[in-house]
Amino acid sequence: MKRLLLPLLAAIALPNAVNADDQLNNWFNNEYWRKDFEKNLKIPASEITDQNIDEGRIGSCIVFIEEDFPDYALGDKKQIIRNSCKALYKKYKDKLVFPETYTNYFESEVAKEICLEAKDYVGCMKYEIGSYGSSKEQEKEKKIDKNAKRNFTRDDGKNIVFDPKTVVALNKKGDYGRYLKFNYRINYYQGSSYIPKTQITPDTVTTNTYGTINSYGGGVGSYSGNSYSTVTPGASFGGFSIPGGMRSNVWAVTVDCQDYTADWKGDGQGWRKLRGAKRDTQISTDMAIEIVDEFCPQMSRLVAEAKERERLKAIEDTKKAEQRKNNTTGTVKINCNSSVWRDKPRCN
Repeated sequence: MKRLLLPLLAAIALPNAVNADDQLNNWFNNEYWRKDFEKNLKIPASEITDQNIDEGRIGSCIVFIEEDFPDYALGDKKQIIRNSCKALYKKYKDKLVFPETYTNYFESEVAKEICLEAKDYVGCMKYEIGSYGSSKEQEKEKKIDKNAKRNFTRDDGKNIVFDPKTVVALNKKGDYGRYLKFNYRINYYQGSSYIPKTQITPDTVTTNTYGTINSYGGGVGSYSGNSYSTVTPGASFGGFSIPGGMRSNVWAVTVDCQDYTADWKGDGQGWRKLRGAKRDTQISTDMAIEIVDEFCPQMSRLVAEAKERERLKAIEDTKKAEQRKNNTTGTVKINCNSSVWRDKPRCN
């Protein structure tokens, strides 16, 4: 339940373009959050605990952390909100399961604050973050590596690079929950090759005649002189070598997690069934299926993240629209959303 509640509250707790300032202004007002949750979750306000409200704040913190507490969304409240998000981690780190990005963001900072007054600083740090020193660094690296780019080397020597951050939920026909997309790169070595020379347009022949034509009437005549023909070769292509070296193909994949099918953009094959799929080394279907099997079960998390990004973008777009609308030059007001001004340099 702890794992399920956080993404749910993250999805409803994030400020949208309409109530962003209102929610930030009431960040520490539990009654405001309680009424907001009652309206969205349809749960009586009397049953919503202070911890539930804190979990709602944590949901918003998750998105702010992803954007490194953006100025456009938080304005002059940036440091206040950041400190609150850190305090929430410190308060609940032993009670709730935090997303890895949240833990990585505050774990070391909070541990140092806790251990600052401890008699055994190193021992305290070992307790707070599992280990400290060489083994601690190894554990931290393992955590980070889960979200870092992954490298695979196939039997044929080709190298595949996959970044988990490219996996996102897709909004199809106004709804999330079925489709996701990701991309990966296949690096490989290709030897040198020779491109033979090929003529691509025909030769042209021009004939010039020099001399005198003597006519005696009745079509009878004589000619004295010379004719010269000039042949101009047609255009050609090739006749050169391409040196060997590393090459790469980037594949963008759209996945239907319900039908268990996938579409590799640009392969000319359309949607393919993944169950019992014939191995295709060109696009590396084996590795793609492993990615699908790992991330389709995480659809709820991916959807929550996608919706949160949408809402942050809505906040940014709304603020930009207001800035454009209120743009002024001297005493003349300019509406940068109008067809007259929106493409002018002043509005961009």
